[in-house]
Amino acid sequence: MFDPDYPLLNRMANYNAGYGTKYPGSALRLSNGIIFGVWFLGNNYRGSGFFGAYPPQYLARIGQLFPDTPTQVLHLFSGSLPKDKAYTRFDLVQKAEVQGDAEELTYFLPKSVFDLIYADPPYSKEAAKRYGTIMPNRRLVLEQCSEVLREGGFVVWLDTVWPIIAKTRLRLVGTIALLRSCNHVVRTAFLFQKPNKGESQNRNDSTRKSSKRSIR
Repeated sequence: MFDPDYPLLNRMANYNAGYGTKYPGSALRLSNGIIFGVWFLGNNYRGSGFFGAYPPQYLARIGQLFPDTPTQVLHLFSGSLPKDKAYTRFDLVQKAEVQGDAEELTYFLPKSVFDLIYADPPYSKEAAKRYGTIMPNRRLVLEQCSEVLREGGFVVWLDTVWPIIAKTRLRLVGTIALLRSCNHVVRTAFLFQKPNKGESQNRNDSTRKSSKRSIR
C-alpha cells in the first residue's frame, strides 16, 4: 500500500538494488534531498510506434521508485498507453477512460484522489500539432495535478523543459535525464511531491521570518 512518508533514500535504494546493479551507470544518488541520475536507455525502437511515446524500459525503471505500490495512478497525456486496471488514462485526443483538457483536471476528476501521476505532455507547439491539439500551459497543468493528488503523492513529469510550479503546491524531489542515442530528444523525468499542509505552513512561516530579517 502506498506510503506518502516512505523516505526518498529508500526509494532510491530500491531502484539501485535492481536496475542500478544491472546497469551501474544508471545508479541514482541523493543530494540535498533531491534524487539525481542519468539513464542511457539505448537505441531501442521497440514500442507502440506512437510519436513521443514512453521510451522502452522507462515505466519499469521509474516504477522501482515506488515499491510501496500506489493504488491510485493517473497517466496524464496517456496517448497510446493500453488500458489496464492498474491505472486511469486521461487524454484530450486519444481514447482514454477520461477525456478532457489537462488544464481543467478538477472539472473531470475529484480532488485529492491519486497517489501517483505520470505526465508526458507535448514538448513543443510542433509536437502538439502532430497530436491534433495545442500546447498546454505547463504551470496550469501542474497546479491541477496538485489538486487531484493526495498529500505526499508524486507527479513524474517527463519533458524537455523544467516546468515552473510553486513549492507550496509541489516540491522538486528528483531529476533523471533520459538518453537514447544521437538525434533523439533528451528528456528529463522531473519528480515532484505534494507537501502536507503542515509542511507547507512551516515553509511559509520560515519565508516570512526570513523576509522580515532581511528588511531590518
